[in-house]
Amino acid sequence: MTSFTPKFSTPIRGIATRVMLTFFVTIFAAGMALGQKAYVSIAGSDRVNVIDTTSNTVVASIPVGSVPFGLAVAPTAAFVYVANRASNNVSVIDTLTNTVIATVPVGAGPIHVAITPDSAFAYVTNQNAASVSVIRTATNTVVATIPVGLGPTGIEISHNGAFAYVANQGNNNVAVISTLTNTVVAVVPVGAAPVGIGITPNDAFVYVTNASAGTVSVIAAATNTVVATIPVGPVPFYIGITPNGAFAYVSVFAVNSVGIINTATNTVVGSVPVGSGPQGVAVTPDGASVYVANTISSTLSVISTATNTVSANIPAGGIAPIIIGITPDTLTSLIARVRALVAAGVLSPGQGDVLINKLLQIQAKIANGQTGAAINQLGAFINQVQAFANNGTLNGAQTLSLVGPAIVLQNSLIPPPPPPPTPISTCTSINASGSYILVADLTSTGTCITINVDTVSLDLNGHTITGPSAGGDGTSGIAAGGRTLLNIGGPGTISNFGRGVSFETVTNSQVTGVTVSGNFFGFVVNANSTGNTFSNNTSTGNNQHGFTMNGANNNTFMNNVASNNGAIGILLFVGTGNHLEGNTAQNNGGGDLADSNPACDSNVWINNIFITSNQACIH
Repeated sequence: MTSFTPKFSTPIRGIATRVMLTFFVTIFAAGMALGQKAYVSIAGSDRVNVIDTTSNTVVASIPVGSVPFGLAVAPTAAFVYVANRASNNVSVIDTLTNTVIATVPVGAGPIHVAITPDSAFAYVTNQNAASVSVIRTATNTVVATIPVGLGPTGIEISHNGAFAYVANQGNNNVAVISTLTNTVVAVVPVGAAPVGIGITPNDAFVYVTNASAGTVSVIAAATNTVVATIPVGPVPFYIGITPNGAFAYVSVFAVNSVGIINTATNTVVGSVPVGSGPQGVAVTPDGASVYVANTISSTLSVISTATNTVSANIPAGGIAPIIIGITPDTLTSLIARVRALVAAGVLSPGQGDVLINKLLQIQAKIANGQTGAAINQLGAFINQVQAFANNGTLNGAQTLSLVGPAIVLQNSLIPPPPPPPTPISTCTSINASGSYILVADLTSTGTCITINVDTVSLDLNGHTITGPSAGGDGTSGIAAGGRTLLNIGGPGTISNFGRGVSFETVTNSQVTGVTVSGNFFGFVVNANSTGNTFSNNTSTGNNQHGFTMNGANNNTFMNNVASNNGAIGILLFVGTGNHLEGNTAQNNGGGDLADSNPACDSNVWINNIFITSNQACIH
């Protein structure tokens, strides 16, 4: 029988107390509360490197024991446990400070680590001792040693925490450990030289890579029997399963690729070329990316699961990267921290449920885009934690472990202030969406401001826009055609143009607080312009109509003033579904209010102040 031990391209040996809350939050923020950190064992350098998954750069390098191999991030995200294969111990890294805070002696040749969902215990496979050491994380001491098969390598714990699955490379089987009794309760034969293990999120299936057989065995957890064997290529080592359970990503060491298994059909549906000698595989909590440690090329490949292509190649920052562990997102780690406090007897189950329910509500609100509600709910969570601290249930460190990340998450959800508006000091065409503001009075020989894009906010900022002549229709102070989501705001005055403001086929826009005076036409809204709102504007002393709507439908005109215009104050000519309310129109030369539609059609005129109108339906 051929035995496979994950190895390097060259021999490894010889290769070159209570914290103040403000300090805690600052440090936690530096550790990327929303983005994840990836911890990578660098076997050839006796270090664990920390990758910022947002920038994909190494942000810390932590000395550990000799030949660090497997590692696991606690579900609370507070600690990383690292199996040091040559020094027969486990290093415990505090993720807040990225320093080793404990070293735990275990059996011979520790190679992989798995941590229970409540973060209470770390299980370590001792490859040269045919055993698994169980570390109590509260004290960082070994509390049990479990005999398993020969050459135990990969280990994973079910999401419900009930079982640990151990790949016994020397016996070609998987040992199933009950975490309640810390005894082996089943042994499942698999392919030759099993190495890596992955468990579906629902705990229904266990996927096992068989390095010598070039296959993946699929174990049904309910019966502990193999229900499928999937050929994947020569020397598959490790496996990562997406959070939705739909796909398993398998590093295929001998061909420098990652195979993709559809777990619904248990077939290989793709393969992604990566660096040389891929081993460790880790899927980000959001399922968007897969990180792969390339041992021989000393790089990390980042696979986009949307396209199943490599989106980045990162220098690992040392020789022979092996295994990757990625911290959970903030809410997931907070839920795990609460559960750990319940398991430790610090919080009662009822108290834990109160906090977890709040966190689940926050999770749902963020998923639904209800950012404001999520921010408020985080405040409620923080207040409840503080209440538990005030009554003595939580000590200072426990309170900070919950409040610190929550405050950082809360702050991260507050939207950044919008960029300052672009200043306008001369007449111009606006060709990019965004906010704009007049910073000077403008004078033009033609149309002054033309808006050529959607989603524009224009603040007149108290300035005037003066045109060349009001002798006829032609030029405009502000003109837009075929646009949507415009917001033009005063105060500001537009005068001496053919049209003060001209909308042609403009939709879902608004004009507020603008004065047009001394133009040929005041405000013109034409050509199927719909869904617009004109409010608190003034149109006075224009040659023709103050407000003209021609073929405009479903617009709203409220609280505007039309006075002393040469023709009609507010004219609705061919258009339906418009709402005109609270407007004042007086002393206009051709009449104050007019609707050319018989009986006003579906236009609504209510609570307007006027002297003359052309129909009884105008009120």
